[in-house]
Amino acid sequence: MQASFSELQQRAAAVADLDGALAVLEWDQEVNMAAGGAERRARQIATLAGLRHERAKSELWPLVQTLAEPQRLERFAPAVQANVRQLYRKLARTMRLDQALVEKLAQTTSRAVHAWQLARSKDAFADFAPHLEALVELKRAEAEAYGYDVSPYDALLDTYEPGLRSAFIQKLFSEFKPWLVDTAARLARAPQATDSMFQHPIAESAQWTLSLALLQRLGFDFTRGRQDKSAHPFTTGFGPEDVRITTMLSNDDVRPLLYSTIHEFGHALYEQGLPAEFYGLPQGQAWSLSIHESQSRLWENNVARSRAFWEYFFAELAPVYGAAWTGPAAGPDGAFRAVNRIGPSLIRVEADELTYHLHILLRFELEKDLIEGTLKVSDAPEAWNAKMLTYLGVAPPDDRRGILQDIHWSHGGFGYFPTYTLGSLYAAQFFAAASQALPDLNERIARGEFSALRNWLRENIHIHGTLYESDELCRRATGAGLDVAHFKNYFEQKMAMIYGA
Repeated sequence: MQASFSELQQRAAAVADLDGALAVLEWDQEVNMAAGGAERRARQIATLAGLRHERAKSELWPLVQTLAEPQRLERFAPAVQANVRQLYRKLARTMRLDQALVEKLAQTTSRAVHAWQLARSKDAFADFAPHLEALVELKRAEAEAYGYDVSPYDALLDTYEPGLRSAFIQKLFSEFKPWLVDTAARLARAPQATDSMFQHPIAESAQWTLSLALLQRLGFDFTRGRQDKSAHPFTTGFGPEDVRITTMLSNDDVRPLLYSTIHEFGHALYEQGLPAEFYGLPQGQAWSLSIHESQSRLWENNVARSRAFWEYFFAELAPVYGAAWTGPAAGPDGAFRAVNRIGPSLIRVEADELTYHLHILLRFELEKDLIEGTLKVSDAPEAWNAKMLTYLGVAPPDDRRGILQDIHWSHGGFGYFPTYTLGSLYAAQFFAAASQALPDLNERIARGEFSALRNWLRENIHIHGTLYESDELCRRATGAGLDVAHFKNYFEQKMAMIYGA
């Protein structure tokens, strides 16, 4: 039995090697590749995706089926059983796709990423629309191949959070949205802290140096990773030994750089913390995007928007700003208040913690309508702007700051966006549990000491890979399943510090 599992691990690692090669090509496409290489790169990615699918089908899937037979499976240790079951679930789903569809999806998304980059730079949705239409049709075909009970969108949600259904997301938002709207309206009536201290130009070289120093302090392992620039920040890993993140620079405000860097650090820390000895197997991979996003949102918000963080970080950032960071509105408290201002914004990645979820609701509703065929691609910009006005009270002045702001749809990532809200809810619950286990956590953060939190996350989240589904992982880490009350309590306590209400 053990020899058979060893063979399984070898075959799974070989398939993971092809995944890594694909990821390198995709990373290079967004970071380094010249525009002229887009078409050939699309073909290269499609070829590798087809090879990966064929190898998984011919070499890995038969062995997984054999080892998953009940009389064989019961002889394994519980951790081995979990690996086999999760690999079986994942491959059984993948095997429903034929190789031609896999290659077509890979090629179309590669072309779409390049088209999105150009369309966004020119503020021309019409240039991206044909690519989006092609992707919507292909994602519908993918959903049909997977199968679903109610909505084709459910089949795509399952890609990012196994078992997740749109009915659950709709119910969550129906209960969560009134609190979001009421709280935002209440806080909007309160006197607002100034954020003028941040609104000063900083040389890109200084921003870059600052981001690298911040990553070093937080605990990013530069011997097993690197940071680069891209149009939209992202993280990709080729195994725990090689994890790459990207960030973005802003000419007149350092906050987009800071928070995109910290967000991606959370993803990268998770990837670097996965057990390398299970490379290629589920135990060496993240369970879901909701759990992955919990790690990035925890560092971005629960840590880096805290008063304790700015007690430490203000001294690091002040020399970059110089005289601009003086006066009664400056100091750690002023920075803490400025990065927690509540108010509507055009850009999701720059939104406050509260209204951020209205951005997610908008995207969830639009992409569900696109996949279900109740919204045409040609009508999507108008629908986007209308929902922005309804949910946030602002309307994008152009497509670049509207429907073209996110890269996800060009990746074919329909079903991804809801994991940001789920991840934020998990993050608040995980951070509450970590704070209980580490009573002096805030004091540690205020001193720029992050190792205790990193270790807690590694022991309770990272090392488990996909041994446990999201809710079970949450129960093991916190003692209970996902509960929105943790996010509400965390947020209300912080707002009481800032607004007194």
